[in-house]
Amino acid sequence: MSCKIHSLKVTPPPPQSAIKDRTPNNAPSNGEIELPTHITSNLKKELRDYQKQAIHNYLEKRQFNPTQKHFMFEMATGSGKTLVMAGLILECCKQGYQNFIFFVNSTSILEKTKLNFTDSVSSKYLFSENININDENTEIKSINNLNESHNNAINIYFSTIQGLFSLFTKAKENAITLEDLKDQKLVFLADEAHHLNTETKKKLNDSETSEKRNWESVVKLALEQNKDNLLLEFSATIPKEKSVKDKYENLKVITYTLKEFSEDEFCKNIYSLSYENKELETRFLGACVSSLYKELLAQHHNIENFKPCILFKSERIEDSKENQERFNAFLENLSPLDLENFFNHSRNAFFKDAKNFFDKQKYTPNLVAFLQTKFKKSTQINTNNEKELEKGMLLLNSLEDRDNPKRVIFSVDKLNEGWDVLNLFDIVRLKNKASQKDTTKDAQLIGRGARYYPFSYNDFKPSRIEFYQCKFDLFNPLSALERLDYHAVYDSEFIAQLNNGLQDLGLGFVNEKQTIPLTPTKRFKCYYASNTKDKNKNLFNKDYSDPVEATLKSLHVPLFAFSVREKKVDFKEENKGDTTYFKPHTLNKIPINYFLKALNLKNLDFKTLKKAFKKHAFNNKVGFIERYISQLKTNFHKDQKFDDNKILLKLAVYIIENLKDTLLKEQDKYEVSALELKEFETHNKSLSARELEKNIPFYEWLLFKDMRKLDSDLERDFLGFINDHKEVLDKKFKEWCVLRNDHFAELKIFCDIENSPFYAQGFEPDFILFAQTHSDEFLGFTCYMEAKGEHLEHSNAWKKEFLEMLENTVLKSHNKKLHLKGLPFFTLHNNRSVNSEFITAFDQIFKD
Repeated sequence: MSCKIHSLKVTPPPPQSAIKDRTPNNAPSNGEIELPTHITSNLKKELRDYQKQAIHNYLEKRQFNPTQKHFMFEMATGSGKTLVMAGLILECCKQGYQNFIFFVNSTSILEKTKLNFTDSVSSKYLFSENININDENTEIKSINNLNESHNNAINIYFSTIQGLFSLFTKAKENAITLEDLKDQKLVFLADEAHHLNTETKKKLNDSETSEKRNWESVVKLALEQNKDNLLLEFSATIPKEKSVKDKYENLKVITYTLKEFSEDEFCKNIYSLSYENKELETRFLGACVSSLYKELLAQHHNIENFKPCILFKSERIEDSKENQERFNAFLENLSPLDLENFFNHSRNAFFKDAKNFFDKQKYTPNLVAFLQTKFKKSTQINTNNEKELEKGMLLLNSLEDRDNPKRVIFSVDKLNEGWDVLNLFDIVRLKNKASQKDTTKDAQLIGRGARYYPFSYNDFKPSRIEFYQCKFDLFNPLSALERLDYHAVYDSEFIAQLNNGLQDLGLGFVNEKQTIPLTPTKRFKCYYASNTKDKNKNLFNKDYSDPVEATLKSLHVPLFAFSVREKKVDFKEENKGDTTYFKPHTLNKIPINYFLKALNLKNLDFKTLKKAFKKHAFNNKVGFIERYISQLKTNFHKDQKFDDNKILLKLAVYIIENLKDTLLKEQDKYEVSALELKEFETHNKSLSARELEKNIPFYEWLLFKDMRKLDSDLERDFLGFINDHKEVLDKKFKEWCVLRNDHFAELKIFCDIENSPFYAQGFEPDFILFAQTHSDEFLGFTCYMEAKGEHLEHSNAWKKEFLEMLENTVLKSHNKKLHLKGLPFFTLHNNRSVNSEFITAFDQIFKD
């Protein structure tokens, strides 16, 4: 089993700490997006920034153009389009839509999505256990026709595009017809919607025309049956034809590419392992060794439930079945000599690391038995066997589950689109010769498998966004847990084409050797301030009286009267403070019994109230209303009457609804922990050669002499300023150095300014000065510095305020003591002079 292995590695996307002056792609620049609670509280999973942005954009489009009925969401493979879809279903339900038709090109995607939407016991289920919309419990129902539609439910009809076309064009008993749609208000959800554009392209051959007969036009006809119908399309890639591009120009809600997904650190690092030995058994063994090494490495570091999966990809169905048999025969006949030969002939660093780990942890003597047990037949699924696939669809889409034994998948093309998998770590191409068509398909599959598999390690927990992003430097052994390996016969032309295909998707291979280890120029210990942001794990871990009181105090209750349509009316902002419109009243204007009924209607029980309002003494709901609610004031319309039972109940419900919304919003808030003192580890840091800045002078005071490409000439000027003033720093400190913050995730700190719109937003200082004073009274001194263009000063004002708050902060830990400082922004004015505010602060801090 001799093999020579060439290793290529994808350009590591810059961690968020390396992304300057912007929040994640497509996220707003002015703090967190707040979505309505009927969306956020009814989803099982938390939405990421770009997913929030997609829904936010949709809400804005609907608000400003209510007549628009057709929308396109262009989002990368694996970025969570289905969760966005679930959020939009909840929004549409809130607006009175009960019936949904979901359609897609592929049966496997259809079945997967059906499970995600309707199977509440599945780990991939997207909705909360209890869905409450418009004060009513709402169920998700899968229906076979619109006559089965349930009230107070979200009814979804699932179909392939082909099935939908057949349904609307061929008469069948109990089927939905176009005639049925006229009296129905429907939402059409089209996934992988690029398949819909057959009419727009107008370039079909005769067989395609007769077969498909314009799926697009039939969907368009169905959409037009009712003026309130909506069509929400989702696609990873909109076709490049001008006619299709023009069609979607004004329909696009968001574009979030795989390149942006990768840059936001939600992708694994991708490696190509190419084998000169063409025997399948060599690739079988390479993939199994890779997978087992990753699993045992995770176990060694107490990382739980880490089961790396392998996909063996064949050209044809009969090949796939034969290859599965051959794989099982290979496992059965595997010997220690085969392993020894494999490692002896593998000059690849990754396999050498695996061998060293197996030896050091004493796995080597039992390695054959390990491999035979871990990858035996009961752990395998063949997607080309329709009967097995039907049974295994749930297993195939829940490979991450602890109790799912499957980890080896044999397939042809079934999984190129729509496969929901995170723990795919090895793709093995079993066909020896490749074509251009193979390049496109394999690039798509790699793009799907590239999604990051999140796992808990040290401080990285599910409540932190970093949990879902790459954590380790390339020279860290644990980076093996963040790599997707593509195993194929060595073919330089194919690898080059595949690289181009990946680059088209926003990914791409780069030689593994093109990384530069960062060598520290200073040896003294550097300390920094660290904090974390976490979601409230328990909604009721504190008292919520103050935020609720603030909400009600600023609330403007719309007029409820018989002459006014019973609807929540928001008056114009300029009228809200006008006493001619509103008057403050104490809530004892509304009798207790109406609030009691409102609490019941809003599902707020005594136990919940007792936990949420700890500082008030009450023993029942009546006591809660008497001692808390009735004492508060809020603003009522000047014409509001308090003399009718129905109106009093509606007023009470409106107030309790706002109280409950405040509690839910508080639950969605992050909490920032106190700053802690931590040591900055200077070893095992590296840099991609492609990102290396080559044109800077050598500064002996830089912690690392190599650094990423500078973001601007301003940063170059900043380095020059420090060099011109190094004598001042030499005099002030016993030891000092400056660090350019190059993708060091641990140095990210979170804004802890209470009541700021930027509270909990991450901040990565451009430069940090570490120093040790001449005095022995305390250990260290850390100063945070930012180089900012004048045009960015206003949008980054919160960072300036945050830097000022660091002034004179002192952190202590055991016998260590760290003084923190923050300087004003370093900016240059038109005549290229440094701003006086920075110079004054610099002199005050550093000059004796």
